[in-house]
Amino acid sequence: MKTLIASTKSSLPLLKSFEFHLREVGVETKIVDIQKYFSLYDFKILKAIPLPRAAKIVKSFDPDIIFTDEPIFTSSFKQVLKRPLILWLKGDPWQEMEWKWKRYTVKHNPWNRFKWEFYVKRYFFGLGKADMIFAVSDWLQRKVKQRTRNIETKTFRYIGDLRDWIEERYSPLQTSMQVLSVFPFEIIPKICGWVKFLKVAKNMKDVTFHVAGGGPYLNWVKSKSPNNVNYLGHVSRETVKKFLLEAMVFVYPSGLDMHPRALVEALVMSRPSVVSNVCGIPEMVENRKSGFVCALDDKDCWEEKVRILLTDENLRKRFGYEGRKRMLSMFEPHKVVKQFVSEIEKSLI
Repeated sequence: MKTLIASTKSSLPLLKSFEFHLREVGVETKIVDIQKYFSLYDFKILKAIPLPRAAKIVKSFDPDIIFTDEPIFTSSFKQVLKRPLILWLKGDPWQEMEWKWKRYTVKHNPWNRFKWEFYVKRYFFGLGKADMIFAVSDWLQRKVKQRTRNIETKTFRYIGDLRDWIEERYSPLQTSMQVLSVFPFEIIPKICGWVKFLKVAKNMKDVTFHVAGGGPYLNWVKSKSPNNVNYLGHVSRETVKKFLLEAMVFVYPSGLDMHPRALVEALVMSRPSVVSNVCGIPEMVENRKSGFVCALDDKDCWEEKVRILLTDENLRKRFGYEGRKRMLSMFEPHKVVKQFVSEIEKSLI
């Protein structure tokens, strides 16, 4: 099976890892930075007229299937090649597209607003052109199935190689953070969960909460936060590892997420976690086995579970062990990629 992977610059590191694992299981693969050949706001391209150079490269490889995580390009590829096209959805576009740019980039510029709304229409048009859609969680897979009834949908939990996120044990001398979160302040529905969690932090004045992560809404969230919440801003992945090593408890009170990488990394480093019960997050944390799952509006649950973990070292170790084991099983790249290839061969080849 020959697979062409087409994506944009921001996703290439993850998809290059995917390309590597596909080759390991015998799939001939070529990866293309599609942004070199297509412009997101080029109206001719958005009408599914491919650039000749892109068409030439695609045809020269002659793939059996085309794999992309950019719905905006699906109709273009269908125009170039009569090949099965697979779309990978890593988030919920029906909620995220409304907020991701509109609220803080497009709002004050009519021309940008027009381009963004045009892009959104083409995005959802592209969803309907896929032959098969893979979603990153069972929750999202079910939603995609409801919204695109004529397209076969599957779950595809690929997050790359986790070997560099090795298990780390902390000691009382290493521990300098009571509670840590790594949170992106970019999309309003996600941030709504964090804003609700601030009420919990306000009631726990004796506990310090550290938060790594940036985004256009960071200053707005800071203005609503009590003094015991320490915002660390955007940091490197190596710094995140250091913070995870130092933290006793990890919290992730998101209002919208499929399989947040920050939570995967915390769990794979054996950090006991308290998380929200939304979207795909409960699929990652088994309540009372590898962590605690709380409703966003249940302030008492959040406070109780965080305090339990801060005071019970044996429970922290048990949850950490179970969380790491679950992540390594759920996201084991060879197993995930083999299942992906099997689904493709069974359905499309």
